[in-house]
Order: sequence, then C-alpha cells, then structure tokens
Amino acid sequence: MKKLFLLTITSLLIFGCSSDDGSTNTQPKKIVRRSYTGNPNEVIQRYLFSNGKLESIKFYNSSDFFKGSINYEYFSNGLLHNITKSNGGYLHSFIYDNQERIMHMKYENSQLDEAYYVNYTYNNDNTITAESFGTTQGVKTYYLNSNNLIYKEVSEGTTYEVIFDGYNAISGSYGTFISRSFEYSDTDLQFNTDYFTGGYASNGVLMYNSLYGNETASANKYLIKEIGNDTFKHEYTFDGNGRPIIRLDYKNDNLTDEFKYEY
Repeated sequence: MKKLFLLTITSLLIFGCSSDDGSTNTQPKKIVRRSYTGNPNEVIQRYLFSNGKLESIKFYNSSDFFKGSINYEYFSNGLLHNITKSNGGYLHSFIYDNQERIMHMKYENSQLDEAYYVNYTYNNDNTITAESFGTTQGVKTYYLNSNNLIYKEVSEGTTYEVIFDGYNAISGSYGTFISRSFEYSDTDLQFNTDYFTGGYASNGVLMYNSLYGNETASANKYLIKEIGNDTFKHEYTFDGNGRPIIRLDYKNDNLTDEFKYEY
C-alpha cells in the first residue's frame, strides 16, 4: 500500500489551501477513485478530508460494500503522526525535530511480516544519514541540493541520482543509465501538504526512506507522464476556476484509474 500513500501525497493533495474569505475553495473535500486494475476489493476508493487534511481512504468492492479504510492521525501542530488500517496490523508513524524534519520513522505490516524503524541524522555537510533496524537493516546517505531537496541516495555501493528543474524531478538514473523520466504540465500548483511534509521539502522522500519512487514528492507542477519500464500518463480536466475535477490514469495506454474531485 505504500504506492497508494505516495500517490495521495504527490498527486492528489497538491491544491491550494482552503479559503475563508469567500474566494474559490481549491482544496477538495472528497476524491472518489475508481480502479480498473482488477482488484475486486478496491474498485472504489473515497478520499475524505477534514479541515483541509486527509482523514481517511475508504475502500469498497464492486457492489459498493465497505472493505476497510486507511486512517490518518496528526499531531496538534498539524503534522502527520500515524497512518493505520481499520483492520489492524499496520502502522506507519513519524516523529519530527524542531525544524519539522522527520527524525524517526516506524513501519509495521503484519501481512508482509515487516517491522522496522529508521533514525535520521542531519549532518553539517548537506547530507542525511539513515540507519534502519529490524526486518530491513542498513545505512543510506542522502545528499541535498541548494533547495534542500534530496537528489542522490547512496546505499551499499549503489547510487541513485535525480536531476531537478527547480522543485520538479526530470530524470532519475543509476550511473549513466536513466531509469525514470518525468514530464509536467505548464500549470503551477499551490501546495497544501504541510501536514505531510512540514516545512521540510525532503520529508516526502524520508517518509519512505527511498528516493527511487518518490522523486516527484516536491513537484510544484502537475505531473502528466512518468516513463520507466512502463509509461504512466495522467490526463486532467479542469473547471472554470482552474481546479481539477477529473483525472484519468493510464499505464501503457490502458486506463487504470479515474479520479473525481469534489469541492
């Protein structure tokens, strides 16, 4: 389910803050996702928001029967604390320092028999050391660019490096081999994901302790294409206020998901 959480953060929630001054509300109140990938228990997913924050994702089968939910809990300062499942056996939690940087991440998934935690150390040379303990063990080093974005990950002799254009990842590569590339629309986004990332942009990578797969966590434009072993496309329909109301996702030109946004 990690991919689902990532999709929520990087693709669904990057809309401007809710407004109390009578102007157009750009934060969705609900997102309904219909999946065409074949899982009968996850045909419909409803993303529900409260006070501008993602509160839960509820899953329904093809008969609209409730199958469970993913729930999000926050600290009093609004930062994400825990992600849990309604049927138990799952925990993804975060602790932050006084600069809103993740300093401790814990992950437990009884279904996959995984349980580990990661401690992050912020060094004076623009690097971050990540030490993992439990079913996943090891040490990674992350390198920061001038925008405080993680652009390189080094682990056990393997280096994965991302090229950015501002806050938007353009490509990711192992050595000279470009494994992933990304394309964006010309439309700028206004962020409202501080409860996930706080004031520290690289939290979007540290949440999962992996640069690969999380390259676009800091994007400030609409991601419309990802090219790797497969090609993923995202097609948006906007209303008269420039807000997305429909998004269609394709994998290798086959429709996989449809998202409808309600404001």
